Amino acid sequence: MPTGLEDSLAHVRESVDLDAPLDRVWSLFIDPDRWLDWNTELADIEDVQGPFDHVGAGYTQVWRIGPWERRGQWRVTGCEPRRWRTVAGRTPVKLAFSAREEFESLGDRTRVTLEIEWQTPGGPIGRWFDRIVGQPMLKRALRANAGRIRQVLEV
Repeated sequence: MPTGLEDSLAHVRESVDLDAPLDRVWSLFIDPDRWLDWNTELADIEDVQGPFDHVGAGYTQVWRIGPWERRGQWRVTGCEPRRWRTVAGRTPVKLAFSAREEFESLGDRTRVTLEIEWQTPGGPIGRWFDRIVGQPMLKRALRANAGRIRQVLEV
């Protein structure tokens, strides 16, 4: 039975191929001490409960925009190490989200696929704003993160 919420869900799916073996990529993704090296959306992380390779692990993410700080929570909800991980929580702007990351070995390379879904507030105007501003902004952030991950893996 439709709930009416289906229209207010936003969704992004992106994949990136990295020039590093799966074990090295997985190690980077689960290490909370390295997240600030590559995650461009974060100003800081607090309340770390990690590594991020088991259900219940997570952190509080901190965004800083000018003098303002916003916090959101992120928790691992499912995980099969080196294969996939699911997470859920609230963004610093308090939007509920869920995500799935899949890790695929390509020999000496790794493909990471990220799928994110979140609730858009504000009815039709909120959905329009999210399609025009929110989703493109998230895709840019994901591409920036992929570039930073590549740099970190080169070292």
